[in-house]
Amino acid sequence: MLRTIKEEIIWLNEFLSLEEAKQRISQWMEIDYNKLYVHSELGYISPEEFEEISLRQVSLK
Repeated sequence: MLRTIKEEIIWLNEFLSLEEAKQRISQWMEIDYNKLYVHSELGYISPEEFEEISLRQVSLK
């Protein structure tokens, strides 16, 4: 994941402060990485979708 953060956020932007960098990285992780970015380990679905499916399966039992 660190390589992805570097390639998609750090190397493409200039930050005015460390706080701005932290904010942008956090926002990217919450919105892009967890909601949109598909993961091969999760069957090519996003972590958010994986969590929803897992919660539905647990509630059916």
